[in-house]
Amino acid sequence: MQREEFDKILEGLLAHCTKTLKSKAKEYAPSPDRLHNFKVAAQMNHETAPQACWGMATKHIVSIADMVRENHEFQHPMPVWDEKIGDALNYLILLYACVKEQEI
Repeated sequence: MQREEFDKILEGLLAHCTKTLKSKAKEYAPSPDRLHNFKVAAQMNHETAPQACWGMATKHIVSIADMVRENHEFQHPMPVWDEKIGDALNYLILLYACVKEQEI
């Protein structure tokens, strides 16, 4: 893959992730705190917000792993890859925010 093609893919994926994170913010975080759900889940499960976020992220990672393993039998359409990989990236971004907040 040529650099220009890769850059185009990167820009599109990051734009998709940004759009999703912004549009889902109100749905998943009813308070002004963007990490609200992870903090509440952490309290419920006696863990930290990063641990709660990682637990939720692993669902998406497992889904992608399953797709990779079965890809030789069934070609998943590109929109499915877009959604799954975008979701995983978004959870990693949210995990990063959880970790950064603890650092502050």
